[in-house]
Amino acid sequence: MSRASENILAAADRLEEAGRELRQRPAARNLSGLAALLDAWSQKGGPWQRELAAELPKQTGFTEATIREGLSLGLADWNGEALHRLVRRELGSAERLDEAGDPMVSGFPYTACILAGSIPMPTLQTLLLPLVLRSPVLAKTSSRDRLTARLVAASLSEIDPLLGRCIEIVDSSSDDVEATRALLEAPCIVAMGSDTSLENLSRYKQAHQRFVGYGHRLSLAVVGPELLRGPAQSEWADRLARDTALWDQSGCLSPAAVYSVGSADDAMAIAETLAGALARAQARWPRGDLPKAEAAAIAHERDQAHMRTASGEEVAVLASPGTEWTVVREAEATWRPTPLMRFLRVYPVSDAASFFAALAPLSRWLATVAIDGFGAQTAPMQRALANAGVTRIVPAGRMQAPRFDWYHDGSPLLTPLTRFCDRE
Repeated sequence: MSRASENILAAADRLEEAGRELRQRPAARNLSGLAALLDAWSQKGGPWQRELAAELPKQTGFTEATIREGLSLGLADWNGEALHRLVRRELGSAERLDEAGDPMVSGFPYTACILAGSIPMPTLQTLLLPLVLRSPVLAKTSSRDRLTARLVAASLSEIDPLLGRCIEIVDSSSDDVEATRALLEAPCIVAMGSDTSLENLSRYKQAHQRFVGYGHRLSLAVVGPELLRGPAQSEWADRLARDTALWDQSGCLSPAAVYSVGSADDAMAIAETLAGALARAQARWPRGDLPKAEAAAIAHERDQAHMRTASGEEVAVLASPGTEWTVVREAEATWRPTPLMRFLRVYPVSDAASFFAALAPLSRWLATVAIDGFGAQTAPMQRALANAGVTRIVPAGRMQAPRFDWYHDGSPLLTPLTRFCDRE
């Protein structure tokens, strides 16, 4: 047995013991401690945001300015009231965990959380949700962020020592099969990652276990003809540029492309305005370190676009002298790979029907769509987006700021982690 697997099994034993003590306390008291934690983390420029902004660049490559803005925007409404609102919506009240209602609800003896990526908000939320149900958390850190989970645990220990004992943070290599098997012995497993990694992890699941996976998602923006009127276009572009710049376009809520409904000239105007906005965003929130492979991918996609232009296609490339930002106005709406790191394609579509036809092949991955410029047609467009599989619709500028109680991937947050017991 590997050292990591031994550490995981020992941590699981400690969590089960702490969980028994936690379940002796009123659920409302535990909820108050978790709400206090969110109040502390949501303070703009508060101590936990400051420490994360100062230390996270060393692990993730994001610049401190980008992290500060991302935390300030993303955590602004992640407070204690938002947590209470979530509990009321999905459970009715925290007291349901104490009462013999119908159905009775409870959490699992403990929950294993396999973290991924380098954006702090998903880590914070993933760690707190099982604790609402009085299920202690065994968390495996992401290889790109080993800091956030530890800061969350430290801050919780300051607020409520028992709740602090109910989080154990472990590190292990994905190549350590014994450690993975030990981690996946948990009665409830929450995993984040690529579709392939989730499929591999789910093979370990047994019939008595709960498995909740959050895989690859894709977010987009769509703009209508009314955006071309007056100063609205420039203001919209600055909002979407911030959505793109935050976390260097690396998260599932970052816009990967823009669809412009109207003429080819309209799409070109959108691309030009976005280029100016991304240049301004770069000055305000500089992009972080760029690995060689990602720099090569950006150069390759730029070269491919230039070659298509030279061959007569109506493709335009607007880009910084370096790799800091790129906008490619495409000739038609067929999806093309996007290297991200502040690289946007603008796809022209003649009308709403053409837009939804282009969206259809992407439906299984759709997450957030920013919609602007449709005026009286906004509500019908929103309904059509929901029918197409989109799980969150916002105006540009709000893509990176989901509510704490948002329906992640279109599903509730607490009930997938809850055990229900019917009494007949």
